[in-house]
Amino acid sequence: MNATQRRLEGKVALIVGAGQTPGPKMGNGRATALLFAREGAQVLAADQNIASAEETVALIQSEGGSAAAVETDVTDESSIQRAVHDCTQRWNRLDILHNNVGISVAGGDAPVTEITVEAFDRIMAVNLRSVVLACKHALPIMRDQGSGVILTISSIAALVILYSSAQAGSIRIGTEGAYPPWNAKDESGKLIGFEVELAGWLCIYMKADCTLVEQDWDGMIPGLIMRKYDAIMAGMSITDERMKTINFSQGYADEVASLAVMKGSSLEGMDTPKAINLSTGGGAAKKALKTLTAALAGKTIGVQTATIHQNFLESGDVGNVKVRTYKTQDEVNLDLAAGRIDAALAAAVAFTDYAEKSGKPVVLVGPTFSGGAFGNGVGVGIRKADTQLLEDFNKAIDSARKSGKISELAIRWFGFDASM
Repeated sequence: MNATQRRLEGKVALIVGAGQTPGPKMGNGRATALLFAREGAQVLAADQNIASAEETVALIQSEGGSAAAVETDVTDESSIQRAVHDCTQRWNRLDILHNNVGISVAGGDAPVTEITVEAFDRIMAVNLRSVVLACKHALPIMRDQGSGVILTISSIAALVILYSSAQAGSIRIGTEGAYPPWNAKDESGKLIGFEVELAGWLCIYMKADCTLVEQDWDGMIPGLIMRKYDAIMAGMSITDERMKTINFSQGYADEVASLAVMKGSSLEGMDTPKAINLSTGGGAAKKALKTLTAALAGKTIGVQTATIHQNFLESGDVGNVKVRTYKTQDEVNLDLAAGRIDAALAAAVAFTDYAEKSGKPVVLVGPTFSGGAFGNGVGVGIRKADTQLLEDFNKAIDSARKSGKISELAIRWFGFDASM
């Protein structure tokens, strides 16, 4: 077989139980869905917890795979039938049925002399009847198309207690450590910055022990979905596109974006408003974008990869500029100072912080940007299934705001009050 050939190219797989119960390790269903997609299969992720199934889909799509999610109750024949029908409606075939459900409920592990009828019936419905029903509706399709595979794996899972900060004991927070002054490292390698301190205060308000986990920016959301950590605090703007994959707390700080150049650049002195909001700017915003389109024509603009800034430049709103991407903001700043790019786009404070600490003559040009592709402030990113954790963070942010702590930290790190 050719080394680049994928074994399931062109195949369609229905994974029953493709979600994920809370916990640090990836479950069988999600792992199978991801593996099948990597091998070229189109995957329908079926799970009773639709938010968890959608997380699996988002993880597959982040790697360039094809997948969709469907809410499915495996004890309900009509629900299983709908999942099979959904699969054939989307892709006109079904090549692989993977049954991956199994539970143990209260009383289910009791001695036979003590087990309740209700517990026994529930176990049989989920662990046995669901497999029979799935096969009942998948087999005719496979028979008609002349091929198909059925895999059945039953995982033994204890009754899961959903997340609460009191029960969890520790919250892991993902951050980059390379986006000053939001999050960075000092000379000793210690994490510092506005969000590093704010995370500590939010955990105090939640009465939870917290651990910061470093993660490269381009893997930040996949790392959350993979349960490498429980939340993201990494200067991540709240955008509609990101909210298709994860939830966000209420915003805790504004992040306005700006273009930056080296002093003496021909881009200095552009005739634009000081600030534009792409959601509400109307005619003024359109006029400013037209001015920018003319000024940036043929220029090379540097941005950190997988950011709202890259998305904006590639949207066409400022014409067909040359976009050069970098893994970290530090790399963007270095190439700007070295003259290898004409300008850069990022959070305004990222440039002012760099200019102050490096002594380089970096200046902001054009308007500051907010709204639209730039989102609605910065918040805590949280998995869609973790609704209790979302509530806990929102309450903690409320407390930090009312106490003045967010304003205090913002003024210290940004030089002005960027709190929301």
